[in-house]
Amino acid sequence: MRKTELLAFLQNQTDFFDPDNLSEVFTASWLARRFAMQRNTASHYLNQLVAQDVLVKINTRPVYFLHKKAFCQQFYPLSRSEYASMAELLAESDRQPEQADHFSLLTGHDGSLRKPIEQMKTALFYPNGGLPLLITGDSGTGKSYMAELMHEFAIAQGLLAPDAPFVSFNCAQYASNPELLAANLFGYVKGAFTGAQSDKAGAFEAANGGMLFLDEVHRLDAQGQEKLFTWLDRKEIYRVGETAQGLPISLRLVFATTEDIHSTFLTTFLRRIPILVSLPDLQHRSREEKEALTLQFFWQEARTLAARLQLTPRLLQVLTQYVYRGNVGELKNVVKYAVASAWARSPGREMLTVTLHDLPENVMAATPALSEAMGQQEPLLIEPQTSLVWLLRAHDPVQGLIYDVQCRVLAQYEAVLIKKTVWEEAQRSMGEEIETLFDRLIFDNHDSSSSQMLLLIAHQVREEYYRLEKRFNIQFNGTASTR
Repeated sequence: MRKTELLAFLQNQTDFFDPDNLSEVFTASWLARRFAMQRNTASHYLNQLVAQDVLVKINTRPVYFLHKKAFCQQFYPLSRSEYASMAELLAESDRQPEQADHFSLLTGHDGSLRKPIEQMKTALFYPNGGLPLLITGDSGTGKSYMAELMHEFAIAQGLLAPDAPFVSFNCAQYASNPELLAANLFGYVKGAFTGAQSDKAGAFEAANGGMLFLDEVHRLDAQGQEKLFTWLDRKEIYRVGETAQGLPISLRLVFATTEDIHSTFLTTFLRRIPILVSLPDLQHRSREEKEALTLQFFWQEARTLAARLQLTPRLLQVLTQYVYRGNVGELKNVVKYAVASAWARSPGREMLTVTLHDLPENVMAATPALSEAMGQQEPLLIEPQTSLVWLLRAHDPVQGLIYDVQCRVLAQYEAVLIKKTVWEEAQRSMGEEIETLFDRLIFDNHDSSSSQMLLLIAHQVREEYYRLEKRFNIQFNGTASTR
């Protein structure tokens, strides 16, 4: 009976395991006190469950025990039941197979990038080789990265072979020489021009069976655009100097431009591109997305340098409010500069403190008035082994508030399971927690409209009710519940 209660408790608690804030509730000593048993008895039960592949053991000091199935469902699959360190356990996440939907990893995939992603998937899933599409957006918005992501997504979905090529071709390199453009794009045959001593394949043939990304396509003049019509109309090309027979080419074609399409492209060219995708600039993305991107870039730097980064609240405020003319690309470079500056001040140190003084001068010069409350907040610490998901969750005050209440509600239910609390008392306490949460989310919120916040609350409550029903085999009916 004790072993069963121990297991049920760890199953509940593992859902809220945070590797950055290790809790003693996962240790044998704490569990022994919690269940009023000898420490050696608790250790015996725990090690038995590890041997049965039910628990995961992390051999640090102190030793931690996690519920394996709950961990795998909440985080990622584990290959074994014992780990020498927390870092070794976290390293398992890097060995997981890539997700089928690579777009879900993007910051803003469910926000500002939702429509562009839907359009890209439409182009990829269209029968008979998909549809060509044109990506528009200012410099630094991520057009090249999105094209690469489309390629990875297509392979993961089985739309392209695992070894399908991705060829990136920058049209600006040949804008002043149409003949050189055609030769590099379509290839040429021997004798096509002076110096053509043998046949040579171009970018289209190199990308056959995969994806061809034509960047800065606005640099093509009218003649250059017209040379693409043959493939767009018949899916075949002619090498320069070849007139007898076209060469069939099967690929996914993606164009990108920073210019206004109606003043740059032929109408006959645009008619052949059924999907036009517009990527938003950084200033038109939400504050939450900008914060998430900023933290993501700092996280990448921490992993690159294998160093702990401590970020001051004022630094994060400035980086979020600054207007980046170079968009996401400029933000990434500013973060890299700041970390490099902190590294130069303290080379080789295991922890770097990044402050306002590490920012480039142009960013500092444009710094607005800072909130006084920012100076009272604790610095944010990023560990090299920190999970990006956990980092973003910890920094989001709304998610953090919901998470804390969720922990307390589940603790109340766990108390019922082990007969420490009667159901009616726990139900009343859980109701008070949730009512207080709603009050804080609705009436303390100044950044979003009430309707938006209510949508968030409704989504969170539905998700939690579903999880509780599955986990504890209970059924909620309106305001009542049955067990």
